[in-house]
Amino acid sequence: MDIKAPWAKYPLLTGLTDCPVDRIQASVALIAQSGVAHQFRTTRVDPLLDAADYEAILRQIPPGSPHVWQTFRPEYSLDPALRGGNA
Repeated sequence: MDIKAPWAKYPLLTGLTDCPVDRIQASVALIAQSGVAHQFRTTRVDPLLDAADYEAILRQIPPGSPHVWQTFRPEYSLDPALRGGNA
């Protein structure tokens, strides 16, 4: 499951003022407690997140659940500003 940001930043990064963070948190808990092999992952988008955000994300991962960082590939971004173009 992809964890995009610290819970507090989900509305900002998704553009949804009513982003259902509680449902995302419930999904994380359900997956972690399922007994099924799983992995949480986060793409490191440095233009949008900083070191404190990455630390907060790690604190959100349930103990014992694996987590990996993915490299951001700006060439695939839908946002021209993140691709290095003009917004």
